[in-house]
Amino acid sequence: MQASVEKGMSHGLTFQLSYTYAHSLDTGSSFENAGFGEASGRGYNQFSNSTNYGDSTFDVRHRLVFSPIYITPQISGHSAFSPINLALAGWEVSGIMTEATGFPFDVSYAGGTSDSEWCPHFLNFYACPDVPNQVASIVKGNPRTRTSAHSVSGPYVSKTSFANEPLGAFGNTHRNPGHGPGINNTNMILAKNFDLSKERGMRLQIRLESDNVFNHTQFNNPGTTWNDGVLANGSSGFGYIGSTAAARQTQLAAKFYF
Repeated sequence: MQASVEKGMSHGLTFQLSYTYAHSLDTGSSFENAGFGEASGRGYNQFSNSTNYGDSTFDVRHRLVFSPIYITPQISGHSAFSPINLALAGWEVSGIMTEATGFPFDVSYAGGTSDSEWCPHFLNFYACPDVPNQVASIVKGNPRTRTSAHSVSGPYVSKTSFANEPLGAFGNTHRNPGHGPGINNTNMILAKNFDLSKERGMRLQIRLESDNVFNHTQFNNPGTTWNDGVLANGSSGFGYIGSTAAARQTQLAAKFYF
């Protein structure tokens, strides 16, 4: 489902607001996502079709994007090159705000052999379909909250929701059982336009660009390799988030339009 509201340019302001609700499920979202390569995740399980089916790797349930542009207009009664218009007109503020829920994460043995005893130890092309047993609903923590045991945040996904697959059998965890942290990002531009020649459409623009202007921490998905060890600071291992997207980045630029 898609909904959009758009305002045409008037009084120097235009914007577009869009919302998307989507849900996609499959047994493989791409060739690389189908288990080729031992480190690619789980392989396709020909004996348990229910574990192959789940949210697509690109499944984002909710996404809201707001993109406004405002340009201060010319002051009537004054020429484009008058001091008052040079000082007040031609200022431009624009941005793109994105709010979205997170991408799915899978839980598996990362394609390596395990307790099912189905994959040979020398397998190195097609990933094993081994997955742990899911014994309870996924319990998520707040990645912004630190624990006394770790210098960084505690686990985003609790290990109590899963258990080792039984010896000689496959686990029951279906594909992509959970979603990671969402997106809260705003990019902004503050610019000043100087008209140099109205007849030739020439102008100079000085612009300050800032990505993630509010410097929100954009957490990546947690580690989801079952039984992966946890480092002393908790920065890696199953359920822990060990990386983020880029922090605020700002640059000053100039453009000449002709």
